Amino acid sequence: MAAIQEFSYIGNGVVKVQKGAATAREVGNCSALSLKISTDEKKLVDYTRGGGGTANKVVRISSVDVEMDLRELSPDNIALALQGDVTIDATSKEATIEALTQLGTEYKLIFEGLNEAQSGAKVNLTIHRFKPSPADDLALIGDDFATLKLKGGVLADRTKTGGKSMYFQVVMATQTV
Repeated sequence: MAAIQEFSYIGNGVVKVQKGAATAREVGNCSALSLKISTDEKKLVDYTRGGGGTANKVVRISSVDVEMDLRELSPDNIALALQGDVTIDATSKEATIEALTQLGTEYKLIFEGLNEAQSGAKVNLTIHRFKPSPADDLALIGDDFATLKLKGGVLADRTKTGGKSMYFQVVMATQTV
């Protein structure tokens, strides 16, 4: 009798963003990363016999959204959340973030993760086109470590064809060592 493989999951890992052809950069400590997929269903009622039922159904993707909690408020992360530019003064080493100057910028989002419940088995996610929205909140006073909540949409990448997802790809280990 074959052993039953178990796939419970406790995840963590490194989240990176990549703007255009630039090198992907780590966002640092990220305490949450989730995808939310919304669909629209069209159902055709079966009118051929009493009792109803469904003769056919079409499911369309209406949106794919990302939510993540960044725990490091670096100048680059604040600029990402506020859709702005960051410049660093060479003399003072101070960062200046000009908020809401880069609305609509797209990124590739990369998660290089591992599954603690499976001895650190690989779980990687690549989102081809991620368009963040400006942060709803930038909390500057509090009694606990700050969280920078980042949300955004996953856009279709029409260059992905032939059975490849236009939205994202997950690559994961199927066996643990």
